[in-house]
Amino acid sequence: MKHKGCLTIKPRGFWATFGRFAAITALPFALLCSLLFYLMMDLEFESVLHLGIWYGIAFGLLFGFLMAFPFKAVTISETYQDKNAFLARLNIALAKIGYHTQSQTEIFTTYKPSIQAGLLSGKISVQIEDSSCTIVGPEIHIKKLKKQLKAEKPLEFKKALTEKIIPIKIVDSEGNNYRFASFSQRFIAHIIDYAILLIPMTITQLIIPVIFPALLALAYNVGFWSTRGATPGKMFMKLKVVDKNSNFITVEKGIIRYLGYIVSAVFILLGYFWILWDPNNQGWHDKFARSYVVVT
Repeated sequence: MKHKGCLTIKPRGFWATFGRFAAITALPFALLCSLLFYLMMDLEFESVLHLGIWYGIAFGLLFGFLMAFPFKAVTISETYQDKNAFLARLNIALAKIGYHTQSQTEIFTTYKPSIQAGLLSGKISVQIEDSSCTIVGPEIHIKKLKKQLKAEKPLEFKKALTEKIIPIKIVDSEGNNYRFASFSQRFIAHIIDYAILLIPMTITQLIIPVIFPALLALAYNVGFWSTRGATPGKMFMKLKVVDKNSNFITVEKGIIRYLGYIVSAVFILLGYFWILWDPNNQGWHDKFARSYVVVT
């Protein structure tokens, strides 16, 4: 499908994005569910595999549907007078949202996402013309790019920018601004923490079902957040949970944040996906505890 002013860029639509995310997540989640059923039900792996596959397919379809909304491709056009100055601003803006050059010609450049933007986000393509350019990429990142381009414009545009809601800034002890952790970084950290907790939670499940595993997970998360600022999974991803003053959150706020996980999950995980479009990359549980997850 061709677009006006752009003969080479072909955006990936809603259903193509849905299929991509569904296909990527269905099999790993199916195997994970099968393994959990195998460990918890004392059955042969083959007998629980079909159940895990159905759970994996259902999760893949749900995940793909939810991800298709923010990550479907959109097309925008930007005009400029000075081509070189605009390209410099464009590269800076893309770097700030986690995109780096993959391939480049005189009129066409492709940018690939880093972990910050989410490795599954999809590429951003730019076609340069005489006084304008066409940009195609995931909707959620294109919106961020437009904000960054506006922020990088000359001084006469800064008044309009400051009239909008500006995300909070958190600084470290040296006065440098922290960068908020992306959805993908936090997701990987959760997987690592879950893997660490899997065996002890399975053992405690045999003692007192539900209560002991929940208390173990609560103590694990709140203890690390309040004393180290991060669980082992977040430490591995170089993330930290802080308040607006860049201090570790208190035990009380840690408990509120952990209970907020339940609320974030109840509404088809909407509280977690909120991270994708929130200006400060906060989920609902972060907002309840007034906490932020930053990259150290």
